[in-house]
Amino acid sequence: VWPHETKMNLTSEFTFEKEDDLDLQEVIIKTLQNDPNIFALRESLKLKEFTFEEVRKIYTPNVYTYREIKQEVEKAHLELKEAQKALVKSIQDEYLKLQSAKEQYNALKNSVETAKEAHRIMKIRYDVGMATPLEVMQSAERVSQAEMGLVNALFNYNQIKAKFENCIFFSPTVAGGMGV
Repeated sequence: VWPHETKMNLTSEFTFEKEDDLDLQEVIIKTLQNDPNIFALRESLKLKEFTFEEVRKIYTPNVYTYREIKQEVEKAHLELKEAQKALVKSIQDEYLKLQSAKEQYNALKNSVETAKEAHRIMKIRYDVGMATPLEVMQSAERVSQAEMGLVNALFNYNQIKAKFENCIFFSPTVAGGMGV
């Protein structure tokens, strides 16, 4: 038996499970706490604040070193805020994608049922001589296309849902080269 001819038995099923227990605010808070890029920016800010506190003990506000370190602290604050905003926006965008994917799945589910009913009617019409074999094949093809669209929508929905369940989001500003 060739390897590509080996029969596989599925042990699980890829299903549609609503995200009823999803709390967007909770996901945002958890992600902001655990995101490695945000963590790195937060730690960098702490280090710069510590350095500034030490510099304040030595220099007066009119000295260049004092002002330079103060600007670095302010810049670190801004970088952290921008990264947090970008991450929250990313989460919100993904949430909207999840809602859209859920609606698309439900619409395609109805489309599959409609295509199946149309195919059933077409077979009846063929049996009584009112349709051609080509029309029956075309209606069967529409059922297959609708089912394929449904599978793709299900995959898309589950993929986006998995991001939320695992809080896997990427801050575009940090990933785009702005940060750490």
